[in-house]
Amino acid sequence: MKINLQTPQFKPSEDLIDLVDKKVAKLFKQNPDIIRADIILKTGESHNLKSQYCEINLAVTGEDFFVKKNADKYEKAIAEAVEALSKMMRRQKDQAYPPRYAKKAMAATADNNEGSILEIEV
Repeated sequence: MKINLQTPQFKPSEDLIDLVDKKVAKLFKQNPDIIRADIILKTGESHNLKSQYCEINLAVTGEDFFVKKNADKYEKAIAEAVEALSKMMRRQKDQAYPPRYAKKAMAATADNNEGSILEIEV
């Protein structure tokens, strides 16, 4: 588990570093194929209320995931970014491995449609 944290505009507190480690560790538990996580925390324009940005780039075997979220606090931006990455990885996993009941549902549909031709991938 390798986490690279970059904060080009400020020095992060220990609490912020611990929060990043805790949140990103959940992603490593969800997908053991993650090689590293590159996290950039930066501040945007001062007139924007949601000027705290969190960018996370996950290097995963076979595919990379990137998300950029902004909020009024870094903690909220980090939480939103981790949640978005979790959804992205879940969606990618669901597409790669369809539910086991999909084959049974397709077969039942084929039985109910007598006289029609259906292709069922197995």
